[in-house]
Amino acid sequence: MAGRRRKSNAEKRLEGTARADRYRPHLELPPAEDLTPPASLNGPEAVKGWRRIVDALAPAGIISAADVLILVHLCNLHGRCIRLWRAGESPTAAELTQVRMMLGEFGLTPATRSKVARAKGQPTDADPAEEFFTGPRLAE
Repeated sequence: MAGRRRKSNAEKRLEGTARADRYRPHLELPPAEDLTPPASLNGPEAVKGWRRIVDALAPAGIISAADVLILVHLCNLHGRCIRLWRAGESPTAAELTQVRMMLGEFGLTPATRSKVARAKGQPTDADPAEEFFTGPRLAE
């Protein structure tokens, strides 16, 4: 059973339930502009990982300029794990855990996907249950 999601500060203000002692400040970061693979990526496996992650996250507005550094670390670590597997070796449990945790920070695991917020200005999805509870919309 899932709990209720937290309401944003804006939702609380609209409903008239906002209180100064419960205000959660939100850090606004500029979106990432140049998302070409940086030179600091360690090999073709890391570059391929970079492209796959950026192609998945950039359209959703999830990557900000501040995320590029951690994304480079994620791609380099993932590339190292791939190279180890191809060489017949295994990455350490710490490396695999770190990759999983870093993927979770970007909402790239099923369990964390719902926790990642969209960047400001990105459209939100319609509520899929709305039609079920209100009935089908008639064409006007």
